[in-house]
Amino acid sequence: MDTDRIVKDLYTQGIIESKDAVYEPLSGGTTSTIGLLRDGSRKQWVLKFNEPNVIKAEAEFLNEYENIPFLPLLVYKDPANRFIVYPFLAGTTDSSGTHKTNILSSLVHHVLNYYQLFSEASGWGYRDDLKHSREPFLEDEIRSVKEIIHSGLLEKEDYELIAELAKQRSKSKESELSYLLHGDCGYHNFLFSEQELSGLIDPQTFIGHPLHDLVFAFCSTPNELTQETIIPAARQLKMWNYDEQVLNEEVLLGLFTRLARSSQHHPSDLPAYLKAWEKWKVLVSPA
Repeated sequence: MDTDRIVKDLYTQGIIESKDAVYEPLSGGTTSTIGLLRDGSRKQWVLKFNEPNVIKAEAEFLNEYENIPFLPLLVYKDPANRFIVYPFLAGTTDSSGTHKTNILSSLVHHVLNYYQLFSEASGWGYRDDLKHSREPFLEDEIRSVKEIIHSGLLEKEDYELIAELAKQRSKSKESELSYLLHGDCGYHNFLFSEQELSGLIDPQTFIGHPLHDLVFAFCSTPNELTQETIIPAARQLKMWNYDEQVLNEEVLLGLFTRLARSSQHHPSDLPAYLKAWEKWKVLVSPA
């Protein structure tokens, strides 16, 4: 990608204030290429490249929720959907000293409660791989987990429990509502300032219920995986009538998926997730 040409075009269109802005590559997400534009002033912009369908979906999300201060404010989308530009969000990705209960409550208050029903698409799943309902989405998730985690990590009864839960949850009222969600709402995409949540970056646009993003955030780190941690935030979701059993079931589904991600990318976290799995399994189906 000719970044020099892009910088000149952005200057010509008035997006940035200097044609001499410098592009500095950054370590980005798993699929995107990200760089920082500096123009000699205090202003800095993020220039983010990805596949056209991904860029289009991310721009759609940022435009839909442009009034949420915790999200990047989109200032430009390339007409060919090659890249987007937004102001650099200050903050650190270091969550040391934070408390998950507070972070989740802040996430609900500042982001999730602003989510809107999405009429342009129905179904469930990632925007670029949308399923007609939640059931086939969960079936794919279960199949993927089985392919990733090694034999013996879970018992046969565990898979049977998850399969039954997936069928039940797919028929729930939560699964019938289509909201436009962040989709990759984990700690790896959180920004913090003074040990408080201050920003949320890199959406992988998802169609589903806001509870999905909350559970995803809760399960994204192996610490504080207790009911006491997530219940206060769950009670604050405006578009959901709190139901403890439903929450327990959704968390177990979230942990099931997280077991695969941990096994594949963060194996040192696996013991903590397995311990949480056993505890939440009892909450869902007590002996």
